Amino acid sequence: MSNDSGLLHVAAALGTKAIGIFGPTSPWHWAPLNPLAEVIETMTDVPCRPCHKPVCRYGHHRCMREIDAARVAASVETALS
Repeated sequence: MSNDSGLLHVAAALGTKAIGIFGPTSPWHWAPLNPLAEVIETMTDVPCRPCHKPVCRYGHHRCMREIDAARVAASVETALS
């Protein structure tokens, strides 16, 4: 599991199960091309997303805070089984 980073793409390129968490970045542009890789992003509408900024210019970080932790945990459990 990783944020949208180089290590996520290295894992996907090596055929490793990977989970990418996309907050301010767009999985439409940057999701790993490995079918074993899963993409997690907020399911709520966040109008400022994707901004591709490392720091939230509005200070609310909704694109990350509104990702359900239970959903992430379920994805990890599935990847490990």
